Formats: sequence, structure tokens, C-alpha cells
Amino acid sequence: MADDEELRNKAKIIAEATGRTEEKVLEDLLDDGIVNLSNEERKDKDLVQQLKEAAELITTVQSISQEVSENTVLNGGENKTEVKVETTLDGDVVDRAIDSLQRKADNIKKLALTLVPIFLLITGGSMEAFGVIDIMGSDDSESETVWGCTVADADNYNPDATDDDGSCWWDNGGGGDECYDDWAWKNEAIFDHDHNGQGFNNDLRIQVDFIDLNQCNYNMNNGYFDIMVGDYQRIIERDFSNQFNINEHYIDLPEGDYFVQIDYYTYDGSHWNGPEAWVYMEGEPNCDLDLIHKDAELYLIRGNKLEVAMIIQSNNECEGDIDFMFSLYHNNSYQSTVDYGVLDAQSIEGSGEYRFTLSHDSWDNLGEGEWFLETRFRPNDTGQEICCIDTNKVEVKVESN
Repeated sequence: MADDEELRNKAKIIAEATGRTEEKVLEDLLDDGIVNLSNEERKDKDLVQQLKEAAELITTVQSISQEVSENTVLNGGENKTEVKVETTLDGDVVDRAIDSLQRKADNIKKLALTLVPIFLLITGGSMEAFGVIDIMGSDDSESETVWGCTVADADNYNPDATDDDGSCWWDNGGGGDECYDDWAWKNEAIFDHDHNGQGFNNDLRIQVDFIDLNQCNYNMNNGYFDIMVGDYQRIIERDFSNQFNINEHYIDLPEGDYFVQIDYYTYDGSHWNGPEAWVYMEGEPNCDLDLIHKDAELYLIRGNKLEVAMIIQSNNECEGDIDFMFSLYHNNSYQSTVDYGVLDAQSIEGSGEYRFTLSHDSWDNLGEGEWFLETRFRPNDTGQEICCIDTNKVEVKVESN
């Protein structure tokens, strides 16, 4: 009888805490000693309402279990009766809820959207507590790839980009992880060459790369390249990041030595010394004419005016101008001279035989007698005279009135 009274006292405390009737709690205790609704008829309620009640009951049961374990009335003395307060609602009700919803759901995503808030309410955790993994699935539809800068704090950030193309840059040199730029000159080449095919090297080529070895995407927009070629200065101002390539041509430079230097300066005082070199520009190569004075033929024109044909042989491919000098003789007596530079110079353009016809005012209106010329010439580049050939003699006759 004492045991029955003690059991009723326990049922009364549990009933007050859970809101159940004392009789129902007592029936559970008499059934298997566990408060688990095993002896209570369960009505078909709205499924979501059952889940909410399950969550509330779990919390309440956990609180009661703690209270019962600490109650000296229920658990005091040597003759204490162990009262184990449990619930299987978190398994039983939830299993029923899932089974019911799965039958009604059109697809797994609708099921997830309905259950997620309730599962979290019951478990205080994640969906994995019920063995439900990746219930939302994945979208297998193809999406268009948009390349661009995907780093949000970059100056050229593209919010529409789906894939990063490595183009991000920061005006202040920042960007993501801390990066320290390390600029260096690479692939240097400074040399003379024959760019326009003249046959000698009087053209200059400058090639060099200015590279940030750490590729920090630092935007270099506050400086200039300074290229010195002898006394000639060229300034190149460009905005760039990570790398700049210099490829410069200087054509037909006068013969001589040139000191070439490339540097980079910023307007705030930074400076990078670049490559430098001495380069010799060739002058046009000397080509000495190799000429032979083959003949000089004298003619009378209009009866009393002289004209001479000079026959000259060139034995190489050199080119150049030549000047002539003529001395006039009458009946073997010297009369006058047409000196170098008086008559127009004549051009030699490679190997071969050349015929030049020349005349002078002093050879006009000549008197009777025999006339001839002593001929000579010289190349203008060397000034070495080739002398001397006398022409044939011609006779001038003056008709009497």
C-alpha cells in the first residue's frame, strides 16, 4: 500500500509538469516504469503540430528527468523507487512525420523546405541527425562562364564574373593576401643591326621587359621610362601592372659610339636602374672606285666648236662621282684650262663602261688650225687624279667671204 501511495505521488508531480492527467501517467508507470506514452492512445493530429509538440515534450522531459533525479521525496532513502522519465517522441513521431510527408511531397526539395525548421527545432542541430544528407540536391543545368576579376576589393572587380582570369589590380598595391612587389629587368637585348638593308649596321634595337616577379597586380600609373641613346632622350609614360615590354628602333644613326641606358622613375621619387650598354654605329663603308681611262674622242660640231667624249671603265661595284679637267691646245700650243668642278660631275654606279660627253663655252668659235685636249679626271671621294690622255686632233677651217 505504501508503494502504491509513493507511485501516485510521483505520478502527480509528473502530471503537473507535463500537463497530462495523473491517471495516464500512472498507467505509464504501472505499464513499464517509463513515462513514454506507451499506454496512451495517440490521435491523428496535424503532422506539423505533432512535431512541434514533440519538440516541446522532449525539452520538458529532459527538464523533468533532471528534477526527478534531484527530488529527495521521489528518490530518497534506502527504499527509493527509481523513476526513469523518457520519451521516444523524437524517434517515433519524427519517423512518422517523415513517412507521411514523403508520401505527400512532390519532390525531395519540397520535403526539405517543409521539415528543415522543424528538424532544427527538435534536434537543436543539423539535418545529419536524421541521416538526411544533401537533401537540397544540386542544379545540373549549365551556366554561362563569365571571366573577370572576382576579388571584391580589387579596383576592377566584376560582380558578374563567375571565374577569375587573373586580371585583378589595386591602385594602392593591395589585394587579398599581402603582396610585396619585386620589380626586375628581364630579357635584355641592346644591339646594332642593319634594319633597313643598307649593308652596314647603323640602326639600334632596344628590347627589355620590366616585370614584377611577385605579380602583385600593382598598378604603375605614376611614372615613366627614361631611355637615353647618346645625347638623345626618349620618355615613355604608360599605365601598366605586372609587366611592361620595351621594343624600340633607332634608324640611320650617325657613325660613332653610343651609350644606351634605360631606367624607370616614379613621380614620388622611386627609381629602378635598368640595363645599359655601349654600342658602335657603323658608317657607310668606303668603296674606292677602280676606274680606267680608256679613251677620249674629240669632235667638231657646227664647224668650229669642240665636244669631247670620255670613255671610262669601272672595275668594281663601288659608286661615286667623278670630276674632269681639260687643257686646250692649238697647233700644239697651250691655250686654256677648264679646271675640276667647272663642269658638272658625272656618276659611276657599279661596274661597266661609261661614256660621258662634255663641252665648254671656251671651245666655241675656234680659229683655223689643229686643236686637241689633254684630258684627266678624279673620283670625288678619294681625290686621286687619273692622268692623262690626249684626244685626237681636229682641224678647224674658216671659210672666207
